[in-house]
Amino acid sequence: MTNSFNNSLVLITNSENQNFGTGFVIRKERNYCYILTCSHVIEKDSKAILVDKIESKIVYQGSSDGIDLAILKVIIDKEPLVLEVSDCNDFEIRGFRSFKNNDHILEPIDCKIDTKIEFRPKSGEVVHGWKLNIDDSDTVEKGYSGSPLICKKSGKVVAVISNRKGVKDGFAISIEHLRDIWKDIPRNLIRNNGYVPKIFISTAHREPDINIATNFTKELNDLGYRTFLAKTDIPMGKDWLSEINNELEECDYLLLLLSKNSLASEMVLEEVQKIKELQRGSDFPAILPVRINLPFDYNINYALLKQIDKIQQLVWESEQDTKKIVEKISMVISKSGFLESSTESLSLIETDIPVPNAPLEQPTGTVPLDSHYYITRSDDNRCYQTLSEKYSLIRIKAPRQYGKTSLLARLILKAKELEYRVVPFNFQEFDKPLLNDLDELLEFICEMVAFELDIEVNINPRILKRLTPKTKATKYMQKILEKLDKPLVLAIDEADKLFDYAEVSDEFFGLIRAWHEKSRLQPIWENLKILLSHSTEPLLGITSINQSPFHNVGLGIELKPFTGKELKDLSIRHGLTLKDDELDNLENFIGGHPYLSRKVLYAMVNENESFSNIRENAHTDKSIFNDHMRRYLWILRDNERLIELLQTILKGNNCNDDTSGYILEATGLIKNTMNKAQFSCELYQEFFSKKL
Repeated sequence: MTNSFNNSLVLITNSENQNFGTGFVIRKERNYCYILTCSHVIEKDSKAILVDKIESKIVYQGSSDGIDLAILKVIIDKEPLVLEVSDCNDFEIRGFRSFKNNDHILEPIDCKIDTKIEFRPKSGEVVHGWKLNIDDSDTVEKGYSGSPLICKKSGKVVAVISNRKGVKDGFAISIEHLRDIWKDIPRNLIRNNGYVPKIFISTAHREPDINIATNFTKELNDLGYRTFLAKTDIPMGKDWLSEINNELEECDYLLLLLSKNSLASEMVLEEVQKIKELQRGSDFPAILPVRINLPFDYNINYALLKQIDKIQQLVWESEQDTKKIVEKISMVISKSGFLESSTESLSLIETDIPVPNAPLEQPTGTVPLDSHYYITRSDDNRCYQTLSEKYSLIRIKAPRQYGKTSLLARLILKAKELEYRVVPFNFQEFDKPLLNDLDELLEFICEMVAFELDIEVNINPRILKRLTPKTKATKYMQKILEKLDKPLVLAIDEADKLFDYAEVSDEFFGLIRAWHEKSRLQPIWENLKILLSHSTEPLLGITSINQSPFHNVGLGIELKPFTGKELKDLSIRHGLTLKDDELDNLENFIGGHPYLSRKVLYAMVNENESFSNIRENAHTDKSIFNDHMRRYLWILRDNERLIELLQTILKGNNCNDDTSGYILEATGLIKNTMNKAQFSCELYQEFFSKKL
């Protein structure tokens, strides 16, 4: 075995360095690592538990009298070991033992299985493991507790050493018991022997994409991998929404075929976002992007770009490339790995093809302020003016695809023109563990601000330890502001993602408001400007609305559908001259929806489609709206309350569920007119009258 395993092992001590043991990394999540060790190594320590001399936090713990395992979380950069439930006979143990002058040395021990045993402690649990036969020259000292038992043949961890006293023979707890202490353990963190990885192939449901995807499927199947391609693998009569969701949750890899068709597909975007949600800040399920005859300077919508920007992308130019790419993918999968990080960010260019989201962070030369297809609305100038004033806090509210991110992007560009420093965040990209922990969320945001601005912040650790999360974040932010000679803009897109975590949402947005109000009392805080965009009503996730930045403070604007005048302007920019009755029909059919407006006009110009033909085929498989509406079905899946409300609206009845009404308004499906909910356009009403 090589010393590569050593980069996964850690020494566990307390602040007084009395007891010690071994641990090893089992998962990486952003800048944190999860460390597996034995419960008895840490449970008697009243002092801080240190992992390689860095203070850690206990997140899950069994009992020294039962399942003797514990999981720590620490900010450290090490590589995780692969865990597997399997039989093996030839092992290596890697752990720490005492050395002179209270030092510790990492040494391997060779061993074999003596017997499999079933341990039944007083707690009543059943613990499976092995009694080990150690080489004559070695002893399993107590510092080896928490060490991985590594199968020499596979290089994977099958058990954890549990040893309270230095003895000749050791005892190891099967890795399967990790599931007993970690109830929401990430899927596939522990593999079974002989497990065959599954690959979900994400592609547009159009030719030639389907044919190319089918060829990838065949090559992968020939190598023994399990695959799923929605177009061919969903049986007739099955619920395609449930099938896709289940397959995404079960896959190990997402083979993302990036083509001009898939870039315009909202379902492909949903599949990628589902995978990012399942990753929970780690690399798995891993995304494997392949560019199908797609130049690297071709426009990619922001929401998709942010998911794949730093992942190496393979290039397909002809059928001869399929086999080569599959061989490359197979090499990656055989190592339980993922594609290397790309050192070069992808670029975007302005395009006349409508994409679901405009970019928030602007690479050079993209989405300029005078973009040919961007319709400047009256509120845009109010935002620009407010940004240049003192005490700036701007809130942008609108349903999805109404232009929140596009306007936020322009505000960021405006801020850069004013030589402000800008750090953008998109809460849609934050995973559940981060959003559900106020301390981690604030720490992550502060660290990212300092990183983006290349500023080092030093605060006495002993002082930080005594501060509450909000006070600590405030001190940190003030230190950053003191080092800047220009205003700092915090731009938070999709802020309502945090509304799902009411307790954290209350505290976080309360702090944002407190920071804004400090600008009127302390000059240094005048340099903090805040931009927020959201879709849903803040009342859904904030109980103390009066103490939040969403009430009676700053500038709040709400983006509306395009007016007839704005639609006419947009059609002229596409080179069309539409009559007033055609514009009226277009406005009624799509309700002035900004994204759909561009989608229709693009089809009319570049695909030579008449509006009457688009209207007539709106609910067929070949409709330009097909993917858009499939995405709505995906969003609504398994949400009976929202479906029931849509059925109520279809019948012309009043909406008596404010919460569900707010959610549907945020999706853009409905609008509230004269205190009565109704579909926001004819397209949606016709579609759901057929589907519900």
